[in-house]
Amino acid sequence: SRVNELGSTISAIEDPYLSKTLHPVEVAHSFENLTVVVGMIRDQLEGNIYYSILHSGNIRSLVNRILVSSLIAACLVAGLSFLLLRRWVIVPVLELRTAAAAISQGNFDYRVQIRSRDEIGALSREINHMAATIAEMQARTVARERLSAIEELLRRLVHNLRNPLAGIRDRKS
Repeated sequence: SRVNELGSTISAIEDPYLSKTLHPVEVAHSFENLTVVVGMIRDQLEGNIYYSILHSGNIRSLVNRILVSSLIAACLVAGLSFLLLRRWVIVPVLELRTAAAAISQGNFDYRVQIRSRDEIGALSREINHMAATIAEMQARTVARERLSAIEELLRRLVHNLRNPLAGIRDRKS
């Protein structure tokens, strides 16, 4: 066919490795072998394409299952992460905010429940210690103010008693 026509038009081809001239019959024979190889490659490619088309549905469904499974797993991990974050961070921080608000309003008896030994637990202990210290300082201040008020009352009472007694003492002398 076409390979034979090409073979008859070529008079001679030099082979660089053999350094000799090939006969046109040998060239045609080589083209025939090449045609056979190209045909085998074409048949193999057609078979691979047919196999790919047959199994593309299976591969597509497998990829879809993997994607859906990955999406479900990601949602589960995100949900679990949120629950753990809420339990270990968000709720304790909200309790610390509530304690700070209560203490700032003067409720020095308010205490934070210590639930862990991490940084938030340490902060809870410090807030409880701070509230106890402020309550103690406030109690001392109130006691000092009472003593100061009693001292002022006694000073006025003594002053008020001393004036009439001084007048009585001056009359006797």
